[in-house]
Amino acid sequence: MSWWEWVFLWATLVAVAAWTMFLLGRSLWRRATALLTELDTASERFSALSDELGVLETAPSRDPELAVFADPAELRRERAARGRHRARHRTPAGVPPRTHRTG
Repeated sequence: MSWWEWVFLWATLVAVAAWTMFLLGRSLWRRATALLTELDTASERFSALSDELGVLETAPSRDPELAVFADPAELRRERAARGRHRARHRTPAGVPPRTHRTG
C-alpha cells in the first residue's frame, strides 16, 4: 500500500471515531437533560407532599390511642362496661331481633 492509502485509512478511522464520539455524547446529553427534568418534577412533587405532610402532622389525630400504650386497668374497665352494655341490649333466646318499627 502506498502512503496516501494509509493516510486515507487513518483519516477514515479518525472520522468514524469522531462521529461515534459525537453520537455517544449527544445521547449522553439528551439523557442527562431528561434526568434533570425528571429530577425537577420529582423535587416539585416531593415539596408538595412535604407541605401536605406538615399540615397533616399539625392536625389533631382522630385515631384512638393504641391499646398497647394504654393503662391495663383502664382497658379492663372499658371491656367490662362494653360487656354490660351488650348484656343489656341482648335479645332473649329464641326471639328475633327487631329490625324496624311497626305502627
